[in-house]
Amino acid sequence: MGAFIAAAAGAHDALLAGLGGAAWAAAAALLVPKVREWISLALDRLDAAGPGSLARAVLACGALAAAYLCFLKSCQYYGFQLPSDTSYMVNSTANFLAGRGLASTVFGVPSVLSVHFAFFVPVFLSPVLFFWPSALALLFLQSAALASMGPAAYFLARRRCGNGLALVLMALVLAHPSLQAMAASNLDDAVFLAPLTLWGMALWASGRGRWAAVALLLALTTREQVPITIAGAGLCWGLFADRPWRRRAVEGAAVVLGAAALWFAEMRVVAAHGSALEADLFSRYSNLGNTPSEVIGTVLSRPWLLARAMVWPPAHIAPLAATALFMGLFPLAHPPTFVFFWLSSAHHLLQANYVFELREGAYSFAPLVLAAAFGLARLGALPKLRGRRAWILAPALAAVGLGLRGAPRTLLTGFGEQYLQAAPPLAALVPPKASVWAEEYVGVWLAARPELKLIHGDRLSLRFDELLFRPEYVLLDKGTLLFLPPDDKERVLGFLAREGYAKVSEAGSLVLLKDPDAPRGGFSPSLTLERRAEDAGRLEAYLVGILDSERSRTLLADLPPDLRYEPEGADQRMRFAQLLLTRGLTAQAAPHAKQAVAMRPDQWEGRAVLADVLAKQGDWEGALREYEAAASLNPRSADVLMGVGNHLLRGGKVGAALRRYDEALLLEPGKSALHSNRGVALQLIGRREKARLAFLEALRLDPGNATAKRHLAQPAVAERPVPKR
Repeated sequence: MGAFIAAAAGAHDALLAGLGGAAWAAAAALLVPKVREWISLALDRLDAAGPGSLARAVLACGALAAAYLCFLKSCQYYGFQLPSDTSYMVNSTANFLAGRGLASTVFGVPSVLSVHFAFFVPVFLSPVLFFWPSALALLFLQSAALASMGPAAYFLARRRCGNGLALVLMALVLAHPSLQAMAASNLDDAVFLAPLTLWGMALWASGRGRWAAVALLLALTTREQVPITIAGAGLCWGLFADRPWRRRAVEGAAVVLGAAALWFAEMRVVAAHGSALEADLFSRYSNLGNTPSEVIGTVLSRPWLLARAMVWPPAHIAPLAATALFMGLFPLAHPPTFVFFWLSSAHHLLQANYVFELREGAYSFAPLVLAAAFGLARLGALPKLRGRRAWILAPALAAVGLGLRGAPRTLLTGFGEQYLQAAPPLAALVPPKASVWAEEYVGVWLAARPELKLIHGDRLSLRFDELLFRPEYVLLDKGTLLFLPPDDKERVLGFLAREGYAKVSEAGSLVLLKDPDAPRGGFSPSLTLERRAEDAGRLEAYLVGILDSERSRTLLADLPPDLRYEPEGADQRMRFAQLLLTRGLTAQAAPHAKQAVAMRPDQWEGRAVLADVLAKQGDWEGALREYEAAASLNPRSADVLMGVGNHLLRGGKVGAALRRYDEALLLEPGKSALHSNRGVALQLIGRREKARLAFLEALRLDPGNATAKRHLAQPAVAERPVPKR
């Protein structure tokens, strides 16, 4: 399966590159007059064929695109490349189907409304789990919905643009990086926002108002950002509608105020949940104020700040502007709808910082397509382009090529390989309705059940202790029991040992444990995971029993019994190397650190661990090379920069170490260890007063900082009085 996933990833990348290159070649061919003449005639013939003549072919193309996206999603599923968000959505859907409302045990929330105002998938798609109780059922529905946006764009544009330009818009939509990013993302309510909104627009344009209203009402259940799009539509109506200005102003204002009231009502619903994960959603707009009242005050009293944030600075708006570029810049040809698209992106633009990847493109994608449709229609109607509409294809084909070649990678080679052979047979041993604790990336195979908790390799999942239950089965990587933080490790291992969870089977680095009372039937009893003093004596023996096997006794005899673990993935190798280092087993840590870097050379954590190993082995140059590589891969990490500085300091490169410490302090000025290490460097070059101040700041941030205490105790450093603060 690993070779198949790698081949599929390579073939997908090659397909996108090939189609993108073909699109660019076709755009270049339009420089030939006869080619332009032939294309213009073809567009005219398509338009003359009538608006409904191509419907079947368009729907067939949509079905083909859906099949391909479903294939890619199945590769993600069978390749164990879908993280906890997908398991969360599937688990909440299974809970709704089981009559437990909108609860999700994965995130430990009694209602998904405590995360977002979003419930489309669990409420409206849950019936499919009756027929196919698997995450794949919901993932395929999401992929089909995304692929349907191509036909939706065609039906939206065909009456206004004609068949030819409507097909151009369909190609732009299917090739757009935002659609490719949504196709690569997790299962999420927000992803359905784009197809539902676009189909609502297409149905409205086709005169099917009732069905359009249904689609748009369903879109309201996908995210709390939908009212922002409605407000943008109202504002554009007030500015540009073909009506008397008083009437359009009143109508536009009514829509904006209604959308604002709807948004505040949705926020109240989210904030009303006592266990809300994102109750203070106003924190996203911290650049407008520190509290909800301050944000609202800024909106009402200084609206020019909002207007400025929507257009400045250029770097802030660049990711959004790029989405219009991938539409061939056609949205710019119709300013009213382009303004609608821009206003619908206020959720992103009003934030101090935002990311525009994966599902984030769903919030404004339908308005972008609408703007492109109107832009194409305006260009196609220009008298100067009569008989010369082939010129319109040049930017369209260039944008298609750019979009295909710039699409994010859907499949990751090498990711999840440790589960490919081991996880399926172990997951098959777990009964369909049994309660489970599982490894994060294995969890998606077990998510179509009401009771599931995930453990993330080296930590318990967010809110693990909320809605916690006594599991009937536990499916984990053995390394997880080694890598958990000490307190969590004692709680988890203590519970498993105390209650007598026994090893049922193992494969690769995975192990399946079973509650001696399983199967129980019905829902599992709730659980409080405590740390008990009486468990201390049984922890090591229980862990050794889990790790023990004939293979480990033979091949790992040079390791202590409680460390006889064979990591397979890059993350596991990196964490195991860290653990071996802390136990003083540098020689055993080295091969794991090197293999982790070889498997994932772009992983900065692995580089940092390898640097630590090489430093312990006395390879100063090799360690510096790996530290610098880690810093280049993650230049925003104060810990990495401090590690580089520490290594430079040990090698006598004091000036270079100080520069790294200063860079790290710009990122994390409240880190006590940075100030104390910087103080040591300053002391070495004779800057005693600055060193003393650095040590004092380190102690202010952390009164227990041993380095600062030790150096301040030296008379040469502590000779001046401590300044009052």
